[in-house]
Amino acid sequence: QRERSWSDLAQFFAPPFTLLWAAGALTLGLVLWRAAVRFGPVMGAVSRMGASKIQAVAARARTMRLSDQDGAMLGDYARVRIATLGAQTFGPAHARHYASEEAFMRYVKQRHPDHATALAGALNALRGLPHRMSANRALAQVDELERVLERIANDT
Repeated sequence: QRERSWSDLAQFFAPPFTLLWAAGALTLGLVLWRAAVRFGPVMGAVSRMGASKIQAVAARARTMRLSDQDGAMLGDYARVRIATLGAQTFGPAHARHYASEEAFMRYVKQRHPDHATALAGALNALRGLPHRMSANRALAQVDELERVLERIANDT
């Protein structure tokens, strides 16, 4: 009966297998590097407030996109975008107050009266869109809203 020793294991690292191990290590390195580039760093558990709301909005948006409901989705997009801009502008302490469209419109009328009519027009145009429409038309309306919100955010 033959005994096993460490030299038996060392045979697997001898010259015929050296190229195989080097190729395997190179392949593993490339796969891990590509996965890190493609998927980014590992994300921890979501612990911030409102994460479930963000996921719910994203799921609803995906469902509406798949069912070709671009017009219906734009109303939700405008509401979330105004809430986000209110949170960025006023900080987390006052974000809940200025997250509603009415409160944000009051702020815009007081602080940026020249942009208030453009914002109201863009919001009314988004609300008046039919539920089923082309993506190009929907993106044109979103671009108009984004231009107005950018002018408000940058005080221009």
